Amino acid sequence: MEKSNSMLEEQAQAWTKHGSGFYPGIVINEVIYRGDISPDDVFQAICSGFKNKPAVCMNNVEGVFTGISPNTLIIVVVFLLAVNVVLLLIYRKFHNKE
Repeated sequence: MEKSNSMLEEQAQAWTKHGSGFYPGIVINEVIYRGDISPDDVFQAICSGFKNKPAVCMNNVEGVFTGISPNTLIIVVVFLLAVNVVLLLIYRKFHNKE
């Protein structure tokens, strides 16, 4: 006798009823989410579904995920360029020996 997984069956029925036409798709409150699938956008969509918004929705007006700062991005890009230049110089040195 097999036991059924009621949660899995409910999810399968919901997907059949509300399944989105693209992958990955998100269903929020039985409505297919249409928009950018970024953490901030999905967070705002979930918060907009509440009549009485929880504190986490009220406190994070600009979003939960802020990403990296422009200064950090510049440092990472400069570092990666420096690594590539060093690798190119090493490659040229070994290539000229042959």
